[in-house]
Amino acid sequence: MTSEHLQDKEARARESNRRAWRIADGRAGLRTVYAAAVSRRGVESLRQAAARLVTARMQGLDRDRALRARGRLQAFAVRLEEMVAHGVKASDLGWAPELGTAVEGVLPTRMPGKGTGGARAAEVVSRLLGELPAGDGLTALAVVVEGADLPEPVAMNGHGSPLLPTSVALVGPGSLFANQGHFAVHTRLDSGLRVSELPVLERDIEGPLLPLVLYNLLAAPGCRKGGHGSADLALRIYVEGLCSVMQRDWQRSERRPVLVSTTLREFLTWFYPNRRPRPSEYWPRLMAACAALDREESRVPWRDQDTGQSGLRRVVSLADIPRGPEALDDSVGLAVHLPPGSTCGPKIQRSRLRYWGYTSEPAYRALVALAYQWHRPGYTRVPGNGGWVQSQDPNAYEEYSPNRIIELCYPTSVNTNRRLLVSRAWKVLRRLEEAGDVRIVGNRILPPLQDAKIIV
Repeated sequence: MTSEHLQDKEARARESNRRAWRIADGRAGLRTVYAAAVSRRGVESLRQAAARLVTARMQGLDRDRALRARGRLQAFAVRLEEMVAHGVKASDLGWAPELGTAVEGVLPTRMPGKGTGGARAAEVVSRLLGELPAGDGLTALAVVVEGADLPEPVAMNGHGSPLLPTSVALVGPGSLFANQGHFAVHTRLDSGLRVSELPVLERDIEGPLLPLVLYNLLAAPGCRKGGHGSADLALRIYVEGLCSVMQRDWQRSERRPVLVSTTLREFLTWFYPNRRPRPSEYWPRLMAACAALDREESRVPWRDQDTGQSGLRRVVSLADIPRGPEALDDSVGLAVHLPPGSTCGPKIQRSRLRYWGYTSEPAYRALVALAYQWHRPGYTRVPGNGGWVQSQDPNAYEEYSPNRIIELCYPTSVNTNRRLLVSRAWKVLRRLEEAGDVRIVGNRILPPLQDAKIIV
């Protein structure tokens, strides 16, 4: 290994160690690290790291040091396995670091008595993991964090007009999957990718489309309302997750998941802007949304232009969901893992999007799709006022055919009456126009005039 490669390896190890501590020091970080460590997966990660510590090429003092490090890592894994078996919780008191034998090193140990003294189990385990070498310049804390693929906490984007990344739109201008039939739902098989058995549209989509399963694809047709009723919660959580990551953290989110956190109280206002729902009302919907976000079909296809690698990625998921009478001030975590190649996409008005998400499912869908369709640099985005502004020239925008009008509001409808769907979609768009969220010029749909002043 050349000195350049060695330096690069050491730099990566230092960054992994720093990232692990940033996660541990973040909101609810100790509890998160503890849950990852005191698990079968965490124990196995440490054992695999221990097995890599000693190689056949090692001799003399190097081999002796590696053997001692391996013994301590194995002893720590055994102690964590015991904690798993005894059901030790992260908040349990009465724990302290204690020196065992020369082979074992320092281990988390329960103090004698009723367990009210000492420190919490999560604090002791995390601190000792951060001090325990695990080979290749990594600490045991970094090994556990990477093994569990824990998201790194980043600051919440609280801007009222956040940017959406371009890489999450499966089709549309500049998409890798445009007009290739890849807008359909995908699942992962050992043999590769295939279209799933869920309903599939039989035509190319010209506008952007997010994962179809999040568009309430599996809902019974009778549950889909014409122009009323809130949008599917999974789709709204997905979009909120995209809006919550600041542009400065997009590249970091492409490499590893990042975590944005807010209180449950604030989280609920995103989806119930006019009132606070009862737990019996929002909890079943929240669990259904989690199930939709975790489905294979909701994963986004991605391809790295630099490495040629590709696959499927869960872009947004709920990491922490508090529950209980005092849960309103507890933390809700959104894990976001953007596909590679995220560039500046459309800027949206968060308050308006939330309003329509609560009020009208097809209007919400239309605004999300239109945001991407209005973002075409050089066509609908033109230089002006020292930056790029939204063109207000109607000729810069494409005319919408009946099929495209349906795609805006009802992209997954199985209704065969196309004339009825077109009529309903135009009613939805007229409501948006009356509210000042779109302008309609003939068969063209334009952004509102105030968006002409938006500079990015």
